[in-house]
Amino acid sequence: MASVAKIMTAYLILKNHPLHLGQNGPDITITKNDVKIYKKDLKNQQSVLKIAANEKLSEKQLLEGLLLPSGNDCATVLAKWDDGTVKAFVDKMNKMAKLLNMNHTHYADPAGVRLYTVSTANDQLKLAQKVMQIREFRYLVSKPQATLPVAGTVYNVDYDLGKDGIIGIKTGSMPQSGGDFVFASNQYLKWKHILILGALLGEYGERPLMDALKSTIKIINQVKNNIHLSQLFKKDQKIGYVKFEWLKPIPLITGSSFYTITWPGINYNIKFEKNPIMLPIKKGSIIGYIDVYNKFFTKKIPVRIAGMVKKPTLIERLKSILRI
Repeated sequence: MASVAKIMTAYLILKNHPLHLGQNGPDITITKNDVKIYKKDLKNQQSVLKIAANEKLSEKQLLEGLLLPSGNDCATVLAKWDDGTVKAFVDKMNKMAKLLNMNHTHYADPAGVRLYTVSTANDQLKLAQKVMQIREFRYLVSKPQATLPVAGTVYNVDYDLGKDGIIGIKTGSMPQSGGDFVFASNQYLKWKHILILGALLGEYGERPLMDALKSTIKIINQVKNNIHLSQLFKKDQKIGYVKFEWLKPIPLITGSSFYTITWPGINYNIKFEKNPIMLPIKKGSIIGYIDVYNKFFTKKIPVRIAGMVKKPTLIERLKSILRI
């Protein structure tokens, strides 16, 4: 499950050694042992990036080699650079998986070539949500190609890049686990930008990777046809009344509109959170909030009072007491 491990490797490297757009990061010198591993991987028909002893590659260039042509040797070099040994880095990978509640994931190596590396689509979505928050990662996986000192021009194995708004994230293919594609697609619903994230693992067939890429296009189109931009609340919408003993009921209205993405089966929880009331109350004052929430988000919508509330006079207070 090469795509599975390499996303986590890139996430940890960028988390531990942040890059900003335009920065290359420190240079890392390729050793004779790195070349030995590269040649061994090449002989075993693994996905590799051509390297040479004493070649200097920046952090950014190694990440390009990891994420575009999917170099297994780049994963090993980055792991040793980050934590001294591959084993120590793999321990970090598994600790991070636990922190992200990726409960069905285990990493056996930084490239994902060993059979003991396992995961699920749901776990990969959790990681995708985290790693796509890193701007430099988004930039790297959206690149169609890169030029490196020894390897020359290398190309992104994500052949779906640019189709149906796809901007990444990572492909993978192994005989034992089939074709994988953890993907991100930019879409628009009317004026609202949305990012569709998905994970397709274990696609088998004559061409597992190409089948995974084709299936992803179908998934994105199905999602697009079933999501909608819906207005749950409109600004100045009357949602109730507030009642004082000495006054007629005064309407409560929403302070803002609220649009959200909806799809079949999505549910929302709604509750009203009242602010402490101190008299007098000016017209338009916020007296509370509507909380709209589910497992994906929480949104607070201000609730305003549509009229003014003065302090009651002595007679009004006495009338109120008598009514009780």
